[in-house]
Amino acid sequence: MVPLFGREGVLARVRELLGDGARAVVLTGPAGVGKSRLLREIAAEVPDARVVDDLHRLSARRLAELVRPAEGVLLAAARDEPAPHLLAALDAWAPFVVPLPGLDVAAVAALAEALRGGPLPVRAAVDLHRRSGGRPYWVELLLRGELPPLVADSLVERVSAAGPDARTCAEAVAVLGTPADPDIVAAVLGVEPDALVPTLRTLLDRRILGQGTGGLVAFDQEVMREALVARVPERQRLRWRAAALEAAHAAGVDDATLARYGAGPEVALRAAAARLHAGAGTEALALAELALPAWQAHEIAARGAHLAGYLDDAEAHARRWRAGTAEPAAAHCLIASLRWSHGDLAGQWAALDAALDAVDDAHPARVTVLAARANALMRAERFAEAVAAADETIALAERVGAAAERRSALVDKGTALCFLGDRGPGLALLRAAARECERAGDRLTLGRALNNALEPSLHGRTDAERWAGYERTWRRATRLRLSNALGKLARQAAVLARTTGRWAPGWAAVTGRLPEESDRAERVTLAAVGGVLALDAGRIDDAARLAERCAAEAPGLDQFWVRAHVALLDVGLTAHRLPPAATVRALARYRRALSPADHARRPHRALAAATYALDHGVAPGTVRAFLTATLPAGLPAELADAAALLFGDGTVEETEAAAERWLSRVDGAVARADACVRLGRNRLRHGRAGAALDCADEAIGLLAEWPGPLLCAARRLRAATGADTPRLTERERAVHALVVTGLSNVDIAGRLGVSPRTVAVHVSRLLAKTGCASRTQLAARAHAHP
Repeated sequence: MVPLFGREGVLARVRELLGDGARAVVLTGPAGVGKSRLLREIAAEVPDARVVDDLHRLSARRLAELVRPAEGVLLAAARDEPAPHLLAALDAWAPFVVPLPGLDVAAVAALAEALRGGPLPVRAAVDLHRRSGGRPYWVELLLRGELPPLVADSLVERVSAAGPDARTCAEAVAVLGTPADPDIVAAVLGVEPDALVPTLRTLLDRRILGQGTGGLVAFDQEVMREALVARVPERQRLRWRAAALEAAHAAGVDDATLARYGAGPEVALRAAAARLHAGAGTEALALAELALPAWQAHEIAARGAHLAGYLDDAEAHARRWRAGTAEPAAAHCLIASLRWSHGDLAGQWAALDAALDAVDDAHPARVTVLAARANALMRAERFAEAVAAADETIALAERVGAAAERRSALVDKGTALCFLGDRGPGLALLRAAARECERAGDRLTLGRALNNALEPSLHGRTDAERWAGYERTWRRATRLRLSNALGKLARQAAVLARTTGRWAPGWAAVTGRLPEESDRAERVTLAAVGGVLALDAGRIDDAARLAERCAAEAPGLDQFWVRAHVALLDVGLTAHRLPPAATVRALARYRRALSPADHARRPHRALAAATYALDHGVAPGTVRAFLTATLPAGLPAELADAAALLFGDGTVEETEAAAERWLSRVDGAVARADACVRLGRNRLRHGRAGAALDCADEAIGLLAEWPGPLLCAARRLRAATGADTPRLTERERAVHALVVTGLSNVDIAGRLGVSPRTVAVHVSRLLAKTGCASRTQLAARAHAHP
């Protein structure tokens, strides 16, 4: 059976309701949204529950027979909001109604990937979401091809049941495309707008159409629109579109609407340029494609697709643009950026060389080429060269008034300065560039500025401040549809998860973004990072699935840091699943994946690979040999103490000193917890049980929201010290006393004068320290051991 996608929030809500004592939960939503499947999923967790599917089909009398007596737990599903008489029949159960919306684009893409055995191109996934309305039934049906005749007939019949006038009106709206202006629909049908109102009201009441902004109407189901269009003869479609174009001209509508009604390529090109300038990449692409095959249309289509994140479409149009124009430098620059996203570094530099060859010092496009080169140097981590190239670009951009190129160079310079350790000035440049980009509507450069500014802006902050800063940036990037930033931000969430010890939001960010990510290099990196997170939580099957995705997509990627992530996942997964001899071979693959110079740029990844091997039975001498071969110059000083703690074969004093230095330097809950466990084991080996217990308790506290093998290791360490009762802080004891009485987090927060989020953190730590899986188990333990 295909896994559930995009239902984590609803499942969590239902579980919360049932955990708080709810006796009845009713899932509601439109046909095909997945109510029955979700109902079965929840019912599997509540074996004694009474389950009533399709509640809306039952009479009140039949329902009353099914739900008497009102005992136990009732789980039900109904189409849309249940009728009042049905809710009245459930009154004794005090039901909670939980609406089930359509899946978002990411969940549709993930579902499609599972159903077809491979990812969809991003634009195809977005189109599938639009056509299906996010309803799993329709996703599955549409992936098989055209709608089956019986299904199409049933959709059309639903419209016909509203009456002949309603069907004609719906057909006209379908042909014109949605959203549609009711006044233009009225003109097409030859009636007064007021006379059309009752018909539209019928279609709205029956949920055939829905009403959007500005009074426009659109189909509630895109597949219904498609089924209706197929029933309208071609000559009728042409007449209606011609009448719509005439009415639109008379009404003075914008170029985009005129283009949609067939006003011609010149109008479509003008409309596409306007939408691109407004930052609406998807609309610009669609309008530009109406103006093809003109090379100017390919230019706008390429830029629009790039902005929207449809990188395959962007490159196809960019190559046609380059072939058709006499001034190809800008096209070369865009192709260079797209080659980078596909992991083709040689192709990137070749395109940049071609761009440089196409311009001389006085050419207007030279500043564009210099900006693209500064960006390429920054991405290659040649930071000093990137600063110099950005300064050259900024100087020329200010002379010739090239604001977009100046903004891009500011981002590259600010980013390079941060990597060179000059965080203050670098961050100031990034923030200034972001403000300029937002004022100018420059979304591509804004996405880079926001992403690159995030990590340095969180330096030195508390965990709560870090997540708050991350969430603000994520919401801003999502609201502005900064597709080029979202994958990189999701990757930063994984880093932040490890730093703060909160596994769930990191996993949600990575797996939520992965199905939508169009940048191939970023997509593979997200899969590899997600696989390592899965290993951290002991979810080996998830890690294997993500590793398979990496294996399918990673070949040919030139970025060394992408290969390092993939090779690390390979080592970790092999270590978890296969004997030590196989892990030794995986270590050899890791070493071959990068050049010695690139290994020296990512020494912490080599140490992570060594850690997997050592923790899963590879001999210490073999692991040391791997590190020596991979990093001939040795580990940098900041990692040497971590390695000493990992191997733990020094004297007691040496190990203690290395641990003290490492713990004073490391910034991250998971890394600190790992160090505590290793130090605790060393102390226990030398008979220092009390000191080992301190290490175990610190690790367990750090891992309260980090499930998996490391938390189990910390608990085993604690048990090995002989300690029975967990040591709680004063605040944890106060929360514990209230949790076992059955109070919710909100109630406890009110009693203690703190936020519900703070209470949730304390509850997580209580569960971690006591080894309990739930609040109920925690209460039972408290009653058994008062």
